[in-house]
Amino acid sequence: MPQHFIGSARMAGYQYYQWKQANKQINAGDEIILRRDPHNQHDKLAVQILWTDPEGQQFLLGHIAVIEGQNYGDKEPQTAAHLMDAGHTVTGKVTDKKPTSLRFDMFMACDGEVCAYKEAVRGE
Repeated sequence: MPQHFIGSARMAGYQYYQWKQANKQINAGDEIILRRDPHNQHDKLAVQILWTDPEGQQFLLGHIAVIEGQNYGDKEPQTAAHLMDAGHTVTGKVTDKKPTSLRFDMFMACDGEVCAYKEAVRGE
């Protein structure tokens, strides 16, 4: 299925989750799972970042902090959450990893030739 690039983002909250256990195994190019966290008491639009190791163990790494270089208006940090709430699948791929940070690109799955991004985010 075709994918539409949404933007690049970084992780927040690594110190509260399982980053320490997973970070030596994660590499650029790895797929990450992005999952809505609507019951997060600090951010009603929070999106969790998860990674699954080669043995199948899943780690909660943190949350999306900021979407950088976005081309779709001033709602950058909320874009992934809004897309997920509208029923779209948003995926991530690691682009850079440091001892205390993770950067990744985000993509939305598109149906056929037409990507439903505008309908989901802008209401067009």
